Amino acid sequence: MTLLFLFLNVVSLAIVAGALTLFILYFFRDPEREAILQEKAVFSPADGRVLGVWTLKSGENPLGQGPRR
Repeated sequence: MTLLFLFLNVVSLAIVAGALTLFILYFFRDPEREAILQEKAVFSPADGRVLGVWTLKSGENPLGQGPRR
């Protein structure tokens, strides 16, 4: 779209489309992750942090809500 707007000489739309293109490329990037292998290590999904680890009894729901039916 950016190239089409540039070809049609619609500079304002080309700037907006170019900014959107750059944002999409930044948002959906896939950086390399290095996992440190340690005994009893807990890995967090994405770039989050593990805030705690609990042992639950069988059937216990950590969110405090009943089972869905």
